[in-house]
Amino acid sequence: MEFFESDCFGMHRLYEEEQQHWDYYNMGLHDETYHDESDITNQEVQNENSDIGYDADDDDAQTGEEQEDGTPQEQQGHRRANREMSLDEKRQLDEILVNMEGDSLPFGFLSKLAKKHKVHISTTTRWFQVIKKHLGEGIVIDARTKKLGKTGPKLKVYLDEWLVSVPLYKRTTERSYAAALHVSSSVIHRLKKGRLRTHTSTNHPALTDNHKIARLKWVLSFMNPIPAVGDPTFRDMQYTIHIDEKWFYLNPETRTFYPLPNEQDPYRAQQSKRFKLKAMFMGMVGKPLYDNNKNLLHDGKYGLFPFVKYEIAKKKSKNRDKGTLEHKGSPVC
Repeated sequence: MEFFESDCFGMHRLYEEEQQHWDYYNMGLHDETYHDESDITNQEVQNENSDIGYDADDDDAQTGEEQEDGTPQEQQGHRRANREMSLDEKRQLDEILVNMEGDSLPFGFLSKLAKKHKVHISTTTRWFQVIKKHLGEGIVIDARTKKLGKTGPKLKVYLDEWLVSVPLYKRTTERSYAAALHVSSSVIHRLKKGRLRTHTSTNHPALTDNHKIARLKWVLSFMNPIPAVGDPTFRDMQYTIHIDEKWFYLNPETRTFYPLPNEQDPYRAQQSKRFKLKAMFMGMVGKPLYDNNKNLLHDGKYGLFPFVKYEIAKKKSKNRDKGTLEHKGSPVC
């Protein structure tokens, strides 16, 4: 029982301390007024490290820690486009020199300056320490970055052998391709901008040797008699008509309409989705015909003829009255 009471008392004390922390944070006093022992220790360590010099990597690391903890830098949602300040932005920190009173600044000045430039308060504090150090040594304040050479993540190289190692049936989508390579799908999306290409594959007829021979004979049948001298030629097919049949559904599965905003969506229904109403048409086309003066005689479009028959309804039904002329599909032999 005594252990339970002491445990409850400890939890209540921790709750009061956490509530006090949040009260200071909401009042805007979390960076200047309220500091516990751990904050004082951390500030002393930062002051010792600031004497060594400025390191831009610390800004990146601290910024990353703030983002990983889920604490936003700006509650209004205004975040910097770049994690690191540019040289021109660093030169705008000359407000520190203008407002310096000896070796100190007015109360809350660094916090307001951090909000103005949308950076963490540790960044302005670090630059204040650098400015004081340079002024004490009597040297020019250097705002350039201390990073040498190329910075940032190293460019990853993806070999063609590694990309081709995945079979084609696993390279149909970005997610399946990335899962086979054990990488993120964003990697495949970036590779599509130069390394990979999109190809739409269609099924082709599986031709046998007999099919190929029959097709070759059919093509050779359009050749003119082979002359004794010169290359063989094909017929100009000037008087050849191409005929083909085509099925058309009277009520397609999907149709696109362009109604007005105040119009109702059209409602379509059919008796069966498996046995759809369809009709066969025969199309006839040929080459356009011209005379010797290149005047058009015929455009080559002979017509599109339906295979239907027209009958008069002998009985009345719910769809039409008796005597209505209707068309029905005609069998094709």
